[in-house]
Amino acid sequence: MNSRTALAGSLLRTAPAALLAGLVPVVFIPGTVGSYTLGHGVDVFILPRASLVLVGGCLAGAVGLLAWRSAISALGSLGRPAGLVLGAVVVSTLASIAWPMSLVGSYSRYESGPMRIAYLLLFCLAAWTLRTAFERRLVVTWFLCGCAVIGLEALWASLTGQARPDGNLGQSNLLGVLLAMAVPLLAVRSLGTPLWSALLVPVVGGLVVSSSRSAWLGCLAGVAVLPALLAPSWRVSRWLWTGWAAACLAAVVFVLASPLGSLHADTGAARLHVWRDTLGLVAARPLFGWGPDTFGLVFGRFVTGDWEPGVTFDRAHNLVLDLWAAQGLVGLAACGSFFLVWAVGCFRGRSGSRVGAGAGSESPLARAGPPEEVVGLLGAWLAYLGWVLLNFDWAPATGIFWLLCGVGWSAVSADRARFGFGGLRAARVARLGVQLGGGLALVAAAVYLGVLPLAADWRYSVGDPAGAVALDPVQAEYHRALGGRLVGLGRLREGAAELQLAVLLGVSDSTALVQLGDAEAALGDFAAARVAYRRAVELDPYNGTAQQRHASLPH
Repeated sequence: MNSRTALAGSLLRTAPAALLAGLVPVVFIPGTVGSYTLGHGVDVFILPRASLVLVGGCLAGAVGLLAWRSAISALGSLGRPAGLVLGAVVVSTLASIAWPMSLVGSYSRYESGPMRIAYLLLFCLAAWTLRTAFERRLVVTWFLCGCAVIGLEALWASLTGQARPDGNLGQSNLLGVLLAMAVPLLAVRSLGTPLWSALLVPVVGGLVVSSSRSAWLGCLAGVAVLPALLAPSWRVSRWLWTGWAAACLAAVVFVLASPLGSLHADTGAARLHVWRDTLGLVAARPLFGWGPDTFGLVFGRFVTGDWEPGVTFDRAHNLVLDLWAAQGLVGLAACGSFFLVWAVGCFRGRSGSRVGAGAGSESPLARAGPPEEVVGLLGAWLAYLGWVLLNFDWAPATGIFWLLCGVGWSAVSADRARFGFGGLRAARVARLGVQLGGGLALVAAAVYLGVLPLAADWRYSVGDPAGAVALDPVQAEYHRALGGRLVGLGRLREGAAELQLAVLLGVSDSTALVQLGDAEAALGDFAAARVAYRRAVELDPYNGTAQQRHASLPH
């Protein structure tokens, strides 16, 4: 095989992971930015990125089906933990208290069961397809370039007076964590090639103007650990590890004790109360959890105070508690074991990440890229963990996180060479039928989960909630919007039916139930109105409007 053919094959093999790494940070729908429909913001930031993650996951699933003989074995020691993660997601989704919400996710969150599976498949995509240091370096480069773009966007927004830029991610914390993961990677690359330090200007600048304290702490954890990971001997590194722990602890104390602790008028005290109340929630269903993306449906039963007036919490803002609430101890243990094996493997293999090292026949592509790239990926992993312990998984950041972890595993796993499509020729007709059927199912899943929601939200953005419902009938937000419009037009019975369907599919905002109660009361069905208001109070015990309407109903 000549060098041109090898290069073409390498680029083709790397393209899916590289495109995802570069596009997820930057893609959004600019044509409808700032548009609002029926009082609710149209999701032009999170949904396109979530759809990209889901489509990428379906693509990875197709790759796994084609190489079914080697897909699991190629993951090496992570094969069994990956199976446990997959099983935990499936079981928690099937056992969900609101399976429609667990299937498609709540509007603007989309942390559904399929999304959790897509994260795992993105990891597998990188672990399966990236064979050389050149390919891994290319994927990380695309990610870093994407981060430079959103960093520049954030800096420009800051210069034009925006109080807390988000880099067109829709949420400044998402901007912060993506840039926090990029900093350790850039720092390591700058050691070998100083020109890479130029990208630190937009990346660090964007991180600063994001004002995300959790991202700042995560970045510190990811960068401060680099000297310990790069130390030549344990005698040196043990002191560096001690310094890393001390630096992280000092940073946390500084943030809490300094004016940064009340940045944006947020002291974090509410988060502590939410964590305490979440313990009661997870204790109620400890084994398999309540189901993906259902936290907001049940938290009102366990909340003990109005911690942030006017805010309904749909997340615990802590990775451990959120995962426990969604998937129970089974999911928490599965995910914990997966990343424990990953971290140990990458730590042990960080100095030998060069593909084909010592082989006299290795190609120039295999020799490209420094072995320290894995060290940067470990730093990025710690940066994400530092952030998510104070936030929650969200597709624009979490999809990239799992993809980068797959890049790291492809560098250190000796079993990755087992992956291939050699079994296709010898496959029996029945097996080919299974592969074909599975491929068609994945195409259908990609269209249903990744494409139709985008089309539905476009109809929503132009003021056509009925069209949105037709395209995405399981998304509760569109039924809620259609119901509100019908009620406003005086078509109370039809509007009430749509609002009831929205509640059935899963709505964590108590105002939708107040709308339903108002419609039922206007129709004279006070019993149904009473049920709706009571359910609104159950979702948010501090919704004064729901309490007043309930009390004013005739007995």
